[in-house]
Amino acid sequence: MQSYCEAPWDPRRKELEANPNFVFIDIEKRGFPGTKTTGSRTGVREVPYLLAELGGGVQPTHHRRPVTTAKDIGAMSIVHIGSGAGLLGYYMYHGGSNPKGKSTPLQESRDTGFPSDLPVINYDFNAPIRQYGQISDAYREVRLLAMFLKDFGEDLAQLKPEVSPVGVRPENTQTLRTAWRHDETHGYVFFNNYQRNKVMEEQGCVCLMGKCAEPVEFPSITISNGCYGFFPYHMKLGNAELLCAAATPLCRIAGPEDTWVFYGDWEPRFQWKGGKAASVLHLTRQQALEACKVKLDREYLLLSPGYVWEENGKLKITGGKDTMLKSFPALSHLPQGFVPAGTQGVFTCYRRTMTQENSTLSFRLISEQQEEKLYELSVEYGEGIEDCMIQIDYVGDSLEVLLGGELINDHFYTGQPLEISAKYFDFPKKLRVRIHPLYKNSRWFLESWPEFTGKCACKMMAVTVEDEYR
Repeated sequence: MQSYCEAPWDPRRKELEANPNFVFIDIEKRGFPGTKTTGSRTGVREVPYLLAELGGGVQPTHHRRPVTTAKDIGAMSIVHIGSGAGLLGYYMYHGGSNPKGKSTPLQESRDTGFPSDLPVINYDFNAPIRQYGQISDAYREVRLLAMFLKDFGEDLAQLKPEVSPVGVRPENTQTLRTAWRHDETHGYVFFNNYQRNKVMEEQGCVCLMGKCAEPVEFPSITISNGCYGFFPYHMKLGNAELLCAAATPLCRIAGPEDTWVFYGDWEPRFQWKGGKAASVLHLTRQQALEACKVKLDREYLLLSPGYVWEENGKLKITGGKDTMLKSFPALSHLPQGFVPAGTQGVFTCYRRTMTQENSTLSFRLISEQQEEKLYELSVEYGEGIEDCMIQIDYVGDSLEVLLGGELINDHFYTGQPLEISAKYFDFPKKLRVRIHPLYKNSRWFLESWPEFTGKCACKMMAVTVEDEYR
């Protein structure tokens, strides 16, 4: 099954209809492959449905240039899990670059029979992991679900889906969309109040219900426009049973006493059966977006705005000159360059501050013709950096980046800057950027149009650099 939040291959040059991929679906009534049909109705599914292509973003085409957001990907993923999906297969999970080919470019184009023209090199796709390995906000949304499924997915996979109300149209902005994954003993209630490019009505004093042999009523909450998520009920956590909580499970931190991590921006109000409670840690949603679990000498929950991982038994962190790291419990060994920086609640804080000079960049216009402007970029790199991300902010129809006369990247204007990894190209000192004009009467679909000077827009607005340290 495929599911994308937009359709850049669609030939129309206007905003599309409300997307149905933000509405929970009753798979059995839709009759997808894997269902068993008896007479005129669809019966019990024999196998779970899988997402072969769950859009981790979309690739802008020349005629249609949508820009996806982290919430697009997060809400769409929640909807499919709540609808019973047994696997989330993202396309793309990691953007990249098209191979150059021996005699012709290898990108999709109308000349080669495809419905759209794509950039020659750029296949960034607005994916969770971007063209050069940059970690995006969409990655952090996807990681929330990946952490949950890692620790709780085996149980979730066995729970049947139930959707209510059935048949909600994506244009409906008044009705809260809900679904359940449950059996007779326990389950999860899913909700979605997000629809791409729509404002959903705030749902006040919502009392969600947990469906099973012993139904549970959740504490009353307000679900604002743009909110989505899921809550557990009758959830076994070690020797304790969580009746319900207005919080979403994230992961389990194993230790002498296991700690179960939840997140959300509502007061969780954990309710326990029989008064026996498990050890729980509750994060805000923003904290959860910065969270990851690593196993070193034991399991740790780490919070950082940078990217954190374990490699060969050691902790690795990529971030800026001033990088914060918070750990639960306290780390037994400090990562290189970090020093203690106090505590925040149950978290022990660490900080790395680099004192090297920043990389610097300048640009100048070197030629101007009716159909293009050519700029030269000059970069001086700071010492000890892992990478330097060059961000090119421009207005125009498209641009091309040249290194020594060779095309190394290109981009269709969407309002987003183009990012280039200096490390990927062995830290070049000089780059050239060719910008083509965007005309007022261009028949493309853009979500955000630039300001025009006269009949067209064609200008380098700014170029910035951001150093990364590891």
